[in-house]
Parts: sequence; structure tokens; C-alpha cells
Amino acid sequence: MTRLSFLVRFGLLGVILCGGFACGSARAFESPNYQDEALARLAEAEASERQGDVERALAMYRLAIDIEPTLAQAYLGRARLCDKTGRLGEAEKYYASAVYVAAPDLKPLCHYQRGLFHQRLRRHDPAASDFTAAIEASRKGSGDLMVEAHLHRAYSRIELLRWEDASQDIEFVLESSGDAGMRRRAKELKREIERRRRALRK
Repeated sequence: MTRLSFLVRFGLLGVILCGGFACGSARAFESPNYQDEALARLAEAEASERQGDVERALAMYRLAIDIEPTLAQAYLGRARLCDKTGRLGEAEKYYASAVYVAAPDLKPLCHYQRGLFHQRLRRHDPAASDFTAAIEASRKGSGDLMVEAHLHRAYSRIELLRWEDASQDIEFVLESSGDAGMRRRAKELKREIERRRRALRK
């Protein structure tokens, strides 16, 4: 077989295999846009949650996850909703998944939300660890979230009797935040440490 006849036959075979189109054709190799589909289901879930339709919201969060298993917002939304409705075991599982799959820009929020979950259950050691992770991950991110994480970590550290560490968090909040409500909460925690220290000296 001459080189020319080989190229002709090979070229013809390529056309046949590609269904009559060039192999580089976008139409021949077009794949579904799963990310867009997952984001659409996420939007439906959030809308259903705002409307109070819990079961539909949970189903849409689950569908978004099934379509795109790395969509951290869907795990976080389902975790938050399970948390609100008392499905704590499921909430914990989805918070963990959110933290695991989250991209760097979402890591702070995922750790922060899981920290709040632990804190509400009075699990102050893992709560403090999650707030620490949120703070470390938000060094180049949202300042407000970092300050909130310091404030909540202070509360958990007080409960863990780590008063010096808690005091450092409180001072960070007082120095960094201009929000009156946040500063008031920080001062309340500062007074709580003083109250506990006085009680210990009696």
C-alpha cells in the first residue's frame, strides 16, 4: 500500500467514525453541562427553603449533589436545613462532606458553619477547631467571617476553661470590628471571663 492510499483510507475511516463530521467538531463531542444543571437545582433548593418547603428543598439539594458531587454549596445547604429540622446525624454527615469538597474560597464558610453546629450541641472542642480552621482559611478572605469566627471561638474556649486564649480572641474582635453588636457581644464574653475568675478565687 502506498503512503498516499494509506492516508486516503485512514482519512475516510476517520470521517466514518466521526459520523460524517470532523473529529474536532464541537457538535460531535459535545457533553452535557452538569455544572449548570447542578447550579439550577441548587437555586431551586434555596428558593424552596425560603418558601418553607423543607422536603422539596432537601430533595433539590440532594439532586444537585447527585449531578455534581463536588458542589460544596449543595452539601452545606442540605446540612444547614437538616440541622434546622433536627436531623442531626444527617446534618453532621453533610457538613463533613461540605468541608471535604469545598474549594479554598468556600473552606472558611464551611468550617464556620460546622463550628456553629458543634457549638449548638455544646461540642466545644471540635467547635473551636473548626473556628480555627475557618480563621486560618480566611486569612485572605472575608474579614467579617474571620471576626465572627474569633468571637465564637472565644465562647467555646471559655467553656473549655481556656480563658487566656479566649481573651486573645476577644481583644482581636474589639480591635478589628466596628460593628456595635459584635463589640457588645465581645464585651459580654470579657465580663463572663472576669466573673468566672472571681468565682474561682472564692
